Amino acid sequence: MKQDKLTIDKRSGIPLIHQISNFYEAQIIERKLKKSDLLPLPEILAAELEIPKQAVKASYQRLIDIKLVSMNKLRQYEVTYVELPDQFHTKLTSMTEAIQMMGLNPSIELIEKKIIEDEQMNISMGFSKNETLFMMKRLYLGDGIPIYLIIGYFPLSIFKDLDKLPIDEKTYLSMFKEHYQIDIVESYRIFSPYNVDQETADLLQISKGKAVYQSITTAKDQYQRHIEYGIAYSTSHHRIPLILEKTDIEVYFK
Repeated sequence: MKQDKLTIDKRSGIPLIHQISNFYEAQIIERKLKKSDLLPLPEILAAELEIPKQAVKASYQRLIDIKLVSMNKLRQYEVTYVELPDQFHTKLTSMTEAIQMMGLNPSIELIEKKIIEDEQMNISMGFSKNETLFMMKRLYLGDGIPIYLIIGYFPLSIFKDLDKLPIDEKTYLSMFKEHYQIDIVESYRIFSPYNVDQETADLLQISKGKAVYQSITTAKDQYQRHIEYGIAYSTSHHRIPLILEKTDIEVYFK
């Protein structure tokens, strides 16, 4: 995949180090730069952009801090982030568990909830066209810092009165189990880079247009019913932990 050319705006209110680090972060997330690729040497990029070398080094340090880049033995800035195949994302932990695995205290904030009746939306999400859906938009935080924004759609034919339950702080798994005796036995997620709109950026407390991870989730219960369609956004600062077994890797590379 062809790499884009870096340009900066010296008149912008966005600091130079953020412009540079945001550019390379997007290139890595979009797989235009891959593992072992090298970033331009700071002195070369600084001369090309006509900016101080320290500004370039500071921007590279930001990429090191979020685990996208490291300095190798030759003191070159090398891409170290590995994008795992989509097949590996079928065994994700719950979001609250993921936040706990980061060493943070998880909490959930309800942003919006509403009932939706839309045939085209139902069909696009894999539900019956006559289904009535309940939508929840919730922000998952770690130590009070936004980590994930998750929008979930659930069929009210299965989850009767879901809109009337106290859903602010409960995880989906606990709600399904406690009130409906439903277990998620099959779940699949597809990850892709996404440039956030202003509303999503404000909720995640990041800049508009910044590249984040978007995941589309579908889930089935123990009766093989389609019970969830979800859209989640998370910044690259917060990797979603994976639970992998040896057989998963063996099967993929077989």
